[in-house]
Formats: sequence, C-alpha cells, structure tokens
Amino acid sequence: MDNIFNSLRQGLKEAIDYERGNLHGIRVDKIYKDESNDQSDAHELFKLIPNNQTRWVFSQKDCELEHDFLGFTEFYKHLSFIIPTHFTIVDLGCGYAPQSFYFTKHKQYIGVDVFEGERFFALNTRHYTKTIQDYVRTDISKLDLCEVFAICSYVPDEEAKELVRNTFPNLFVYYPCDKQRFCDFMKEIQ
Repeated sequence: MDNIFNSLRQGLKEAIDYERGNLHGIRVDKIYKDESNDQSDAHELFKLIPNNQTRWVFSQKDCELEHDFLGFTEFYKHLSFIIPTHFTIVDLGCGYAPQSFYFTKHKQYIGVDVFEGERFFALNTRHYTKTIQDYVRTDISKLDLCEVFAICSYVPDEEAKELVRNTFPNLFVYYPCDKQRFCDFMKEIQ
C-alpha cells in the first residue's frame, strides 16, 4: 500500500512541477522506440506526460497502450487549440486519458469511462468510473453547459453518442464506420 501512495505522491509532485514549468516530460529517447526526430502525435504527447505516470499506466496488467500508440488521440490536439481555455472539457469514453495533457491550460478536464484501470492525469483532471449515461444523468448538473465542451471519440455505443448529442451544446462526436455500414445506413434513410 505504501508503494501506491508513494507513486501517487510522486505523480502529483511531477504534475505540479510540470504545471510550473519545472519538468520537461518523459525522456522520449528511452521510451519511444522510433526515430528521435519523429513528430507523430504519440511522440508529441509523450513529451507532455511525466515519467512516473507513463511507467505507472504502462505497467498495469493488460495495458492496451504501446510506446507508439497512446489511444485514438489524433483529434484531441487540434481540439485543444480551438476550444476556449475557460471551458471545461468533458471527455466521454476517455480510456487511459493521455490526451488530458493537451488540456492543461483549460479550466478542467473531466474523463469519464467504465475502464477501472490507472489513467493519466494532469493537475486539472478529474476522473469518473461510470458509463456515459450514468455520468450525464447524475453529474452534469454541476456544470455550466455553456462553458463545457464534450468530446465523445471512438465510443461505439450509439445510445451514449445520441445522449451526448442531445445534452451538450458544444461537442465533438466521432466514430469511424466501414463503407458497407455507411452504404446500408444511406439506403435506410432514402
């Protein structure tokens, strides 16, 4: 138990140092397996995440992340530039949440997922372990939805995506579908 508390304490210390500009993120040359001049999204995102958080998240059993894949984060970087920084980000289906480090300048980053494992967190991060539907029903009343931006990316649950579309005035919802599924959908609506 002491190891867990020490790891959390160290993680918070590194997050505070990072926010104050005293930490430059992980040593990409030791963790990232590709060329040192690689400019991929994963490479850039690794630079933002404190060392101990990477070790902590990657060391958990059955971690689905790899050194060149931090999840489906390609949209988050671009969204972080266009969403006003006084907004709260609600990331519905956040997974491991490495993308939370793209939103450190925003008011707050809220990650929601049924995933019960360890997640990345910046100082302004708050995580909820519950379904999107449960979060929307029980927790959004605390937020000013006019200053919230909801992101629901790569969530296959149609009911959840529809609830997000009907609840949040500012949102980004994306899930790729195959060509056949799209063609079948187009036939249904004609």
